[in-house]
Amino acid sequence: MAFIGKKPTDAPLTSSDVADGIITNAKLAQDIISGDTALAVAPADTDEFLVSDAGTLKRIDYSLIKAANSDAFLAIKTSNQSISDSTTTALTYDTERYDTGSNFASNAYTVPSDGYYYLYTKLTINGTPSAGRFGCSIMQGSTTLADCQNGSGGAAYNTMGVSVIVNLSASDVIDIDCRQTTGSTQEVYGASWNSTYFGGFKLNI
Repeated sequence: MAFIGKKPTDAPLTSSDVADGIITNAKLAQDIISGDTALAVAPADTDEFLVSDAGTLKRIDYSLIKAANSDAFLAIKTSNQSISDSTTTALTYDTERYDTGSNFASNAYTVPSDGYYYLYTKLTINGTPSAGRFGCSIMQGSTTLADCQNGSGGAAYNTMGVSVIVNLSASDVIDIDCRQTTGSTQEVYGASWNSTYFGGFKLNI
């Protein structure tokens, strides 16, 4: 462009020089962060989010904010176990349905790290004892974390269960005890996978 006299000084472009909505997505750089495209799958660990850190806008990887995997296990009985009268007996388990941290072994769960855990158990009594009681307890060593008792009542396949949320420390060992006072030896039933079991997982709290 030709000028008469001296060329005018260039003035910087300001936001008031551009009408609202005039710049389309097609004119934007491909690396701009916008909400134009939807993410249709779970985020990858390296996907980034924008956060305000005390007023400063920063980006953060999804791996730093996603919930951590909880250690979880479920062990079951697949055979019956005899329980002597008036004797506390540790229950045994034949099969692991899952054990994500490989922390269940020798019929007990060893806590992998400090935190809150949800623990649960169920047992089924085989037979029809007509008197006395059955009880089961979630144990941390010699400490009872939770327990329940059930009158035998003469019914076949009585069941009982107990659960607890408890704050545990790494290396605590958890198992299940059973005690019955029917006057004779009885059996805990394990012929089907859902009859007698012991499980738990760590809570992300």
